[in-house]
Amino acid sequence: TYDLVIIGSGPGGYVAAIRAGQLGMKTAIIEKYNTLGGTCLNVGCIPSKALLDSSEHYHQLNHTFAEHGISAQKVSLDMAQMIERKNQVVSQTCDGVKFLMKKNKVDVYYGHGSFVDATHIKVTAADKAETILEAGKVIIATGGLSYKATGSTGDGYEFAKTMGHTVTKCYPSLVPMNVKEINIAKDLQGLSLKNIEISITSNKKEIYRDFGELLFTHFGVSGPVILSASSYCIPYMDKKDLALTIDLKPALSIDQLDDRVLRDFAEFSNKQFK
Repeated sequence: TYDLVIIGSGPGGYVAAIRAGQLGMKTAIIEKYNTLGGTCLNVGCIPSKALLDSSEHYHQLNHTFAEHGISAQKVSLDMAQMIERKNQVVSQTCDGVKFLMKKNKVDVYYGHGSFVDATHIKVTAADKAETILEAGKVIIATGGLSYKATGSTGDGYEFAKTMGHTVTKCYPSLVPMNVKEINIAKDLQGLSLKNIEISITSNKKEIYRDFGELLFTHFGVSGPVILSASSYCIPYMDKKDLALTIDLKPALSIDQLDDRVLRDFAEFSNKQFK
């Protein structure tokens, strides 16, 4: 019998396991993959940062090292070596979590965890062998439903349903948006607008308004203000398209903006704009 069983060994799960072990609780952690660390350590944050670190060195060697009196000829990119280094970083990080489990006397079970009842967890290993764990308390740390290919399959939601909880429909959040006017977006691709205000409406009803920075992409719009808006707007997109309005000068009234434009035309009447 365990005082605590944790399902999922990502940052939430393994940190909880370490602390439980430090508090003297008999603890077990279940991971459905063959390495600890979850999406973050295996296929998400850590490998991404490792590749970004390598690419940053490559960029600096080509573009900024000359300022320091450092130059190189025929700089090449060995993608296979870059991937190998990334794999080593991931392996070392995951091994570090494994060491911490052992140090804090946390038992590790590899396999798919599922509830038999409120106090018993079944672990089904890759070879179909089953182990039943009895738990005084259970922490579900299985991550979200962001991107199934990386392991974020939403197992926790299914656990919640089996326990009688109501689970509302999951929507993407912190994502850019596509626009119908794709040709306009392509023409403006890379343009960043600062200190603008956006308003998003559905059937003429405003559902979101915010102030910030917007970026045009080849498919639509992104940037902090759009990413923040996405979680509010996407549920409405099941019904119909949304309308996005961009106010380039939200601090000015129509009359003030009109005066500003007329003043600029008068001041720069002989200047050609491209």
